[in-house]
Amino acid sequence: MDRQKIHKTLLNLKRALKDEKKGESFYLKVAEIAKDEGMLEAAQLFRNASKDCKRHSAEIENVLYNLGD
Repeated sequence: MDRQKIHKTLLNLKRALKDEKKGESFYLKVAEIAKDEGMLEAAQLFRNASKDCKRHSAEIENVLYNLGD
């Protein structure tokens, strides 16, 4: 296996993990704003997006763990 490709893949996974964690926090904040403004459907949509980001984070963390990183 090409060590450089593996290294690059690990870096990309770590960046993706960081972005997913940011997304989770962002969508929760936006959901609260939407709720406060009475836009309950939008709030639910953003909460669901946050949950998706959380699930993606867990999946990426699992992959990194299984790769020994």
